[in-house]
Amino acid sequence: MKFGFASPRGWLAAAALLVSACAAAGAPAEPAATPTPGRSRVIVMLRVNTTDPATLAALREKLLSGLPPESHRVLRVYSSVPAVALEVAPGALAALRSSPLVASVQPDSLEHPAAGR
Repeated sequence: MKFGFASPRGWLAAAALLVSACAAAGAPAEPAATPTPGRSRVIVMLRVNTTDPATLAALREKLLSGLPPESHRVLRVYSSVPAVALEVAPGALAALRSSPLVASVQPDSLEHPAAGR
């Protein structure tokens, strides 16, 4: 059976599914509402090779402490996946994308399965 996770798009889809399936610790889930004008909702995957909750928390805090407090809002913190869901201003989005602590920044949006695949 072939799952198609070898491609970057397949890996990102798998990671997004994993993130959405994991229980959150800390911040409660936000309703699927429209982001604040001028801001984007994103899921930030951290560049780390561990699922140790203490290591993930320390790395997440290091990343967020480098952003101005007004530039982002934490929407969801994941305890066993190296990810955090944020609402960010354009400047924070650029900083996240260029951070060596970040593996990827993806839009936080609902994806619907494609028919016929």
